[in-house]
Amino acid sequence: MRLIIFLLLTSFFVLPSLPACGQDSTPPPSIDSTPKLNADSLVRVKMKDLLSLSDQTVTTMFALKDTGAARADRIVMDHSLTPTQKNTTLQNLRIETTNAIKNLLGTETYSKYLILFAGKEPYKQE
Repeated sequence: MRLIIFLLLTSFFVLPSLPACGQDSTPPPSIDSTPKLNADSLVRVKMKDLLSLSDQTVTTMFALKDTGAARADRIVMDHSLTPTQKNTTLQNLRIETTNAIKNLLGTETYSKYLILFAGKEPYKQE
């Protein structure tokens, strides 16, 4: 009786996890092997359409954002800076990146960008 239980348990738990004799144990290739779209591709299309921007302008803007994000990561990971220095440096980086994007797009288009994509109402000076 114990032998039967042992054989049953072995067949249910151990045998399915073993590769079949003579077969390669590497997993089969993924069914969906097509290249994935960029996560930002839909945003790029919307920016081009809604803001009437060229491909080059959209590419430059994403490059500015990506560069800013990479620099921010390096600042956060820099253990030689105090928390106050990190905050100040990150604020300056944010201002620098924002100004670069604003200069690239122009004030009017940048205001539209804020409303459409950042969900923010642009600051209006009176």
